[in-house]
Amino acid sequence: MASILYRASNESELPRWFQIHVVREGDRWMSTCVEADSQGNEKAGASSLAPAFYGLNEEQAHRKMLAALENTFSEVTEVVGGHE
Repeated sequence: MASILYRASNESELPRWFQIHVVREGDRWMSTCVEADSQGNEKAGASSLAPAFYGLNEEQAHRKMLAALENTFSEVTEVVGGHE
C-alpha cells in the first residue's frame, strides 16, 4: 500500500481531498495524511490532518488514519484510480 486518495466532505463545505501515505518504519508501520488536489498531488504547504499513526502492520496503520479522517468529515470515499 503506497498512497491512497480520499474525497472528504461535510454538508456545508466543498469537498476536499486527502492522501494517506503508509510506510514501513523499522518493525512497525506509520501512516500520515495530507491535503491534496483532486488529482492526488499534495497541496503546497499542506498540513497534516492528524499526527502520524503507527500500527503493527500496514493495514492497521492505514485504518487508524482513515478513522481519523472519517471522524473529521461526514462523508469519506476512496477515489478509485487515484484521481477524479
